[in-house]
Amino acid sequence: MSFVEEVVLIAVLALVCWTLFMMWRKRILARYPYATLYLASFVLLNPLRWMFCVKFGFWSTENFLAYWLGDYVPRLLVSLAAVQFIELALEESRLQIGRSTFLLARLIVVVVSGFVLISYYIPRLTNPQGRSAYKLFLYFPSTLLIFLAWIAYRRCDRSELQPRLLIAAIGLNSAINMASLAMHAFSLTVGGRTQFLLNFTLPAEPIAFLVMELLWLYAAISLDPPNAIEARERELVRASGSLSVLAAVFSRAKEET
Repeated sequence: MSFVEEVVLIAVLALVCWTLFMMWRKRILARYPYATLYLASFVLLNPLRWMFCVKFGFWSTENFLAYWLGDYVPRLLVSLAAVQFIELALEESRLQIGRSTFLLARLIVVVVSGFVLISYYIPRLTNPQGRSAYKLFLYFPSTLLIFLAWIAYRRCDRSELQPRLLIAAIGLNSAINMASLAMHAFSLTVGGRTQFLLNFTLPAEPIAFLVMELLWLYAAISLDPPNAIEARERELVRASGSLSVLAAVFSRAKEET
């Protein structure tokens, strides 16, 4: 890793830590636990990969598996976060879906994805086509679930800006990466002769992550969580009721005089 890459990595990790701190300060960590864990995984993932590289060597099997399997946990957390966003979107709808249903859905996501990973994709990581298919396996289901979460918020007419912006940020990151992976897979099918596409796909992942991170930071700093908005609305209603009572008292006193 060059000096410039180290500086960029440190800056990105600092930005992630700042975002997590602002989410903790605004008391929204507990409302989006899976999304928070997804963001926090980037703080741990690169140092963990570096430790495997130093301890076992760059060409070791352990470092190879740590590098490729390290992306599985963040994308799994994206899928779990998407299921939770769908749950939040439907919590006041007429469907009345119980929490146990969403817990079962998250369990199914974990079990099925883990089974497919171990039984099918890990043995195929040794060739480029297998690694490309593995990347698509990571991004396609989570991107689809994030898209369904966005549809759920739109269909249920939920007006909270903060969760919608978080969903949009994750969805944009996933969409950019999916486009990059599709172009990379196409370049492999034609024997790597499209060097322009390969050069285009290299910066796609860090750019997508930076865009997502900046949107998250804006959501954490500038937008209030739904609970705070509802509390403010209740205070305004209570205050308007108090003003109405005071106006009625003054009006009656004026009539009596």
